[in-house]
Order: sequence, then C-alpha cells, then structure tokens
Amino acid sequence: MLMSDLEALLREIARQGLQSAPHALLRTVAERIWYHIDIPDLSLLEPELRPVVGYLVSRLLRVNTLDKERKMQLMAAIEPFLPEHPLPTRSRDPLAVSWGITDNFSPRFGELLPYQTRHYAAEYLARKKGKPPAA
Repeated sequence: MLMSDLEALLREIARQGLQSAPHALLRTVAERIWYHIDIPDLSLLEPELRPVVGYLVSRLLRVNTLDKERKMQLMAAIEPFLPEHPLPTRSRDPLAVSWGITDNFSPRFGELLPYQTRHYAAEYLARKKGKPPAA
C-alpha cells in the first residue's frame, strides 16, 4: 500500500520532532485531521515513528471541531499502535506517557487554536469547495 499525503506529512513531523516541526506543517496536518476524511495508516510508517504520530493524532482528535464518528474512526486507526508496555518517560503529559514518548505537544498546541473554531472550519470548508465564505 502506498503512503498518502497525510502519512507523509505525519512522518515528516515525527522525523523533525514535535518541538521542531514548522508551524505550517503542523497546521496542515491539523487541518487534514479536522476537516478532511483521511484516516492515517500508521502501519505504513517506520515503527520508531509510530508513537509520536499516534500521540499527535490522539492530541488532535480531542478538539470540538470533530464529530463523534470522526473521533471514533481516528481512534480506531491509532489504538492498535498504542504500546501495551510503553517505555518509561519523564514527560508530565499523561498522553505522551501512554505512547512512551518524551516529546510533548502541549506547548505548541496553542498555535493551532485559531484553526479549530467553528468559524474557521466554515471558512476553510468553503474555500476547499471553491465557494466564497458566508458574510
């Protein structure tokens, strides 16, 4: 199976690290998770990158822009890759600990706040469909 654009973007973030990845890359991935129908396939990624990608997707699916069905689809896609016995980590983020990673996305999550509002979602989806946003 070929890697999709979403998996390639997630791979790039994992390779660069959550603290080092450029804002534009994080924004693009967040928009793909929140406003597209793509479901990432972590099996297409290198095993060492899966915990970071799983953690990031798990963080992104915890916003109110996603409906329950979408959240369930995303969670079902990443849960098989959640380590049964994660490696010990010094992270204070319980979600990062459950994925066995030391990287923490919390400090950067605020950068994505403007893109998870209903107003932004409506504008984004209108642009995607080629329609002018409602006034």
